[in-house]
Amino acid sequence: MNFSPLRDYLDLPSSIPYSHYRAYLAQRRIRPRASVYEKFKSLLNAKFVVGGFRLAKVLVTRRSRFQDYIYATGESGIFALENSPGDGGLPPLPDARVSLAGDWGTGTNEAVSVARGILAFRPHFTIHLGDVYYVGDVSEIDSRCMDMPAESIPYSTAAWPRGSLGSFALNGDRQMHANGNGYFQKFLPTLGTLSSQGQVNKRQAASFFCLRNEHWMLVAIDTGYNSAGYSSMFSKCELEKALLVWLEEYVRPREFRGAVIIIGHHPYFSAFDRAYDRPATQLKKIFGDRCVLWFWAHEHRLAIYGSYKSKHGIPAFGRCVGHGGIPVRLGSPNPKTKAPLVVYDNRRYDNIDGTFVGFNGFVNLTFVGNKLTVEFISLSRPLERGYSLLVRESWESKNGIPRGAGISMFESELTLVNPDLSAAQR
Repeated sequence: MNFSPLRDYLDLPSSIPYSHYRAYLAQRRIRPRASVYEKFKSLLNAKFVVGGFRLAKVLVTRRSRFQDYIYATGESGIFALENSPGDGGLPPLPDARVSLAGDWGTGTNEAVSVARGILAFRPHFTIHLGDVYYVGDVSEIDSRCMDMPAESIPYSTAAWPRGSLGSFALNGDRQMHANGNGYFQKFLPTLGTLSSQGQVNKRQAASFFCLRNEHWMLVAIDTGYNSAGYSSMFSKCELEKALLVWLEEYVRPREFRGAVIIIGHHPYFSAFDRAYDRPATQLKKIFGDRCVLWFWAHEHRLAIYGSYKSKHGIPAFGRCVGHGGIPVRLGSPNPKTKAPLVVYDNRRYDNIDGTFVGFNGFVNLTFVGNKLTVEFISLSRPLERGYSLLVRESWESKNGIPRGAGISMFESELTLVNPDLSAAQR
C-alpha cells in the first residue's frame, strides 16, 4: 500500500503557519527539499488559497474547549488497570499489558509497522502519547488514526492499534495547531475502555485519565493544550485548572499506596532540547516529593534517563519515547546538560534526501502484581525483518514509589552515556 513517506516529515519545526504549509505540500506530493521553483509554482494553485483560509480560521478562532469529566453522571476519568472487562466477565488474570507510542500519527510505513508490532504484543490497553501530523485536524485524525479516507490526504490511511480492553490518547502540540478540534471532537469520542462485547463502556471524555490497580497508577496529563499558539507564550505547557482539581479531588495520589507512572507529551527534562518543567512544579503541590516513573514524547527519539528533580518539581525517572512514526533525530546530547542521560538510540536507520534518521519503535509494559516489566522495542531495517528488543527493565512498587529491580541492554549499538546502565534506575 502507498503510505505517507518519512521524507514528508523531515525538518519540521513547531510553527503553526509552517505546519499548515507543510500539510499543503504533502497534499500536492511535493517533498520538503524540492526546488524553490517547484514550491513557488505550487503556491499558484487554487488549493493554496483554500489552505490559507483554513490557516486564517485557526488563527482567529478560539481553541476547542478544554473538556472535563461529567462527575455527576458517574464519570471519573479513572479506569481499572486489569486484563478483563469489569462487566461480569471472567475474573482478572495476574497480568495487565499496556503499549505506548509517541508522535505516531503520521501514516508512514514505519507508523503502520509500529502498530502491527503493538498488536502482536496483544495489549489490553494502548496509549498514544500525542502528536498527529501535520496539524492534527479532522482530516488527519481520520486518515492517520482511524483508517478513514480523507480527500485532502493522497496516501493510504492508517489506524491507531486498539487494545483488547481499551485505548487512550493524549493531546499534543500538533493537534493544537488546528485548535484541538480533530482531537477533542473526532478522536476522543472513540477512546476509553471496552465491554466484553467490544463496545466503549467507559469513555475517555477528557484529555487526561488514570489507569489504576492496587499496586500501580498511570496518570496521563495534558501538556499539549497550552503548548501552541498565543497560549504557549507564557504558560510553558501549564496544566489546566480542571486537570489539577481532578488530580486532587478524584485521583488523590497522596492516599495511593502503590507506585505512580506519569504519562505526558512534553519532556520534563532533556539532554538534547528544550524541557518543560512547569507541569512538574504544579504536580508537586499534589504529589509531594514522591518519585515517579515518567514517560513522554515530543522529542523524536528514544532516550532513557536516571532520576532527576528540578528546583520546584517532583523527582522522576525519565523515558523519552517520541519515535513512533516520525523521522527519528540523530545527534549527540548537549555537553552542558544536567539531565542524567544514561542510554539513547543513535543508530542510523536510513538516509533520506541526505539526512540520516534513526529507528522508530514503541514500548510494552507488563504489570504482574507489584512488579512491572518495561520493554523498549525497535523496528528493523528492512521492515520485513520484524522487531528487536533493545532494553528490558524491571521495577517493583515498594512503599509508594517505583524501585528499580534490574535493567538489561540487548542492542550493543545503542549509545551508553553512563557506563553504569543501572544508573537509569537510581
